[in-house]
Amino acid sequence: MKKKVEKIYNRVKTFKEHFEKQILLVIMVYRNYNDSQTQLWTASLTYYSILAVIPVIALTLGITKGFGIDMFFEEKIYSMFPESKEGAAMIIDMAKRLIDSTKGSILTGVGVVILLWTILKLLLMLENAFNRVWKVKRDRSIVRRMIDYVAIVFLGPIFFAVVLATISFLTHYLRMLAKGFLFSTGVPLFLNFAGFLIIILLFTSIYIIVPNTKVKFKPALVAGISTTIMFFVLKFVFFHVQSTISKYNAIYGSLSFIPIFLIWVQYIWMSVLVGAQISFSSQNLEKYSVNRNADEMPIKLKKELSILAVYCISKRFHEGETPYSSRELAKELGVEVPVMRDIINSLEDIEIVNEIVNDSDDDKYQISVDPAILTLDMLLNKMEIRNMQLYEDVEISKKYKPILKNIQEDIICKNGKLIKDIDK
Repeated sequence: MKKKVEKIYNRVKTFKEHFEKQILLVIMVYRNYNDSQTQLWTASLTYYSILAVIPVIALTLGITKGFGIDMFFEEKIYSMFPESKEGAAMIIDMAKRLIDSTKGSILTGVGVVILLWTILKLLLMLENAFNRVWKVKRDRSIVRRMIDYVAIVFLGPIFFAVVLATISFLTHYLRMLAKGFLFSTGVPLFLNFAGFLIIILLFTSIYIIVPNTKVKFKPALVAGISTTIMFFVLKFVFFHVQSTISKYNAIYGSLSFIPIFLIWVQYIWMSVLVGAQISFSSQNLEKYSVNRNADEMPIKLKKELSILAVYCISKRFHEGETPYSSRELAKELGVEVPVMRDIINSLEDIEIVNEIVNDSDDDKYQISVDPAILTLDMLLNKMEIRNMQLYEDVEISKKYKPILKNIQEDIICKNGKLIKDIDK
């Protein structure tokens, strides 16, 4: 009897811990959603998506035509607008004219380049939005970005064309094998399930590749599944709204789908960014406090934690041990991961620490200044100088500028104690 009671108690305890963890995850996602200015990024991504939609469809049309499945791709576009066939036809016609314009004059070629630039701009904004979610302030190099983006622009439609060709082949092959009820129910169910898995894989890949930091597979997969569910819910709502307001087509004609399409695109991007919040929150859940934000931390405490972080990093370097990751350092000092990420980013900006290349899933940081010469005043003064550029935006009257200069000189730290010796 006692063992049964203990077993039930352990199950209840496990369920309670799991429930509390999910509640904390929801709170963290909601809080980071507001802190990362998600709505602003969503609006920007929606704007560039509208500019990029025609070039993307044109590229995909050209590539699918090479595979002989361009008509199948057009059918997919028409299926997205079941109540607005005229709008879908208009989009396809504009894409075809864009393809034809590439054979024309130099002027139209410049227009194509500008439209392709909107795709690159969209990818750039998506990376910046994800970096904001992950508290990453360092961007990829220009060369790395251009190589990655150009590869995505041209390989993405090829991948999509291969997927469409595979689905088309499977549909034709299964139609030959299955007949009657089996084909009418089982085959569509299988194809829908396969499409669901492909979209999960796509979103999971985006959450791993796009942020300029190492994202573990499991949090990315959780985010991929969550975003895919939101995507299909929004797709259902989009179709339902189209059919509901179809009566307005008599007034607006083929333009009636545009406002619905804009809202749909906006909420799709919002779900993508929420998925990024889920992946970040899932990976950093165990050391997160719902009561404190990195931006709300007192400046004095931030400086003290920065000194402690540099001390720990330099100590590991001196002892020849594996460098700290931001997660390990947060656990070592007993602070939240987002707080530690913010501190590490600040120390990277002033070139006190730098990220090193490693094979693990976590980012690793090493001291970039010789610990034998790194003193308290050197570190603190570097942290103060980091914000000097902000003085350019502050209008100080000429009367008080000399006094301000004296204040700046008086508050300079003059403690020559080495960081590595602060424990002595």
